[in-house]
Amino acid sequence: MLISVLSFVYRNITKRVLFLFDPEMVHNFVTSQGEFIGKFQTLTKLLGKLFGNKPTVLKQKIAGIEFKSP
Repeated sequence: MLISVLSFVYRNITKRVLFLFDPEMVHNFVTSQGEFIGKFQTLTKLLGKLFGNKPTVLKQKIAGIEFKSP
């Protein structure tokens, strides 16, 4: 549910607003926000739980070692 709401907001609002600005400026802004978020382990873990994708179909066991995803 949350993902579908965020997807709708991105497609219909955020994307349209971002495309009004210079692409390089938007890139720098988004990159700086990612760097900022990456400094906080709690926030990084929370976002990983909300948006992380861990498909079990990719799980493999090779030489007795289990790999969750390649």
